[in-house]
Amino acid sequence: MPISRGARAVNGISDEELEGAPLFSDFAPHLLALGEGATILAHNAPFDIGFLREELARCGLGEAVNEVLDTRLLAKAAFPTRRGYRLSQLAADLELDTGRAHRALDDARTCMALFLVCAGILEPD
Repeated sequence: MPISRGARAVNGISDEELEGAPLFSDFAPHLLALGEGATILAHNAPFDIGFLREELARCGLGEAVNEVLDTRLLAKAAFPTRRGYRLSQLAADLELDTGRAHRALDDARTCMALFLVCAGILEPD
């Protein structure tokens, strides 16, 4: 389906970049097998998990049963006095390398870096 104007403004992905890309259903079984038993780490996890659940349902593959860690919630616990918890702002404030925001691999790396910072603060001695 075509990328909406709003989505394009956020992620910078064009329809042309998606031409010839595989459908989710083409790799969903492999994705589930690869992630079996793994914990999903995401920032504002309900947003991403909602998309994952919807796409898995469309493919008739049921639901992923993975544990989920949300770095947004971890950041709230580690930095309780902040006004906001957007990944990009947390990364900037903590001087984490973000790469290109809203790109899967770069966002995953930023999320992991934020997780490590939060874990270091929240981990009991």
